[in-house]
Parts: sequence; structure tokens; C-alpha cells
Amino acid sequence: MHCKKKLLIFLILLLGHFSYCYEYNSINTNKAYLRVGPGKWYPIKWELKAPGLPVRVLQENGDYKMVELFDGTQGWIATSLISDKKKLLVLEDALIYSKRKKPLVKVKKFVVLDSLGCANKIIEQHCEIRIKKVRGYIHKDKIWGNN
Repeated sequence: MHCKKKLLIFLILLLGHFSYCYEYNSINTNKAYLRVGPGKWYPIKWELKAPGLPVRVLQENGDYKMVELFDGTQGWIATSLISDKKKLLVLEDALIYSKRKKPLVKVKKFVVLDSLGCANKIIEQHCEIRIKKVRGYIHKDKIWGNN
């Protein structure tokens, strides 16, 4: 009986691990410190000077979140420096298209875009975005920060 309980707990934890969906947020300040651990007393690993940069939240610990950047870099950042606004980072030069699949504008690598959603079925494999006054669609393979 005791072994069955342990097995059940193990399976619940294992399934919970696989079903966890990472959340994407973005930096909401001009300068943010990515630290080695969850607290001000931990050394600074990187200084991020990219407002709007999307980050993938891996875990939380008090007032800090462990995040991953587009290049795989991981570290801890104060929760107050993260916004729920959905942003996307362009990974390589790409085109933004209209609903009718006509090219609207070219965007350069490392530009941050406002995400309007990536589950749109109008143009499959694309996310709806906004950059300044342009609203359109960009291919999912060209961006980072979407769920």
C-alpha cells in the first residue's frame, strides 16, 4: 500500500512536469539585471538594456522569476521588472504580410514586435503583430516569444 502511494505521487509530479506550459512575458524597463539566483544579494550575470525583450518564465521564487532568453541564457530577474505584455523578438530579417498574404514591410533581426496573437487561422504558421502603425502577420519560424 505504501509503495502504491509513492508511485501515485511520482506519476502526478511527472505528469505535472510534462504538462507545464511556459509563460512568455517581457522586460518592462530600460535596464534590468539578470542574476545568478533569486535575490539582490546574488551576483549580476547580465545587464539587459532592451525594453520589451520577451523572456520565457521557467519558475518563480518569491519576488524573482527564473527566465530564459532567446539564446538560451538563463537567470533570475525581479518580478517588478517583468510585464505581462506579449512581445516577440525577430530572430532573422523577415517580412510582415497582410491578411491577403501580400508583403507589407521588412523587419530587421532583433526588432521587438507587439504580439496580437499566434493562434490566428487566417494565415497558418503566422503570428499577428503590430509595429508602429503597421499591423500584419509574421512567420512563426522568424520570431521568439510565442506560446
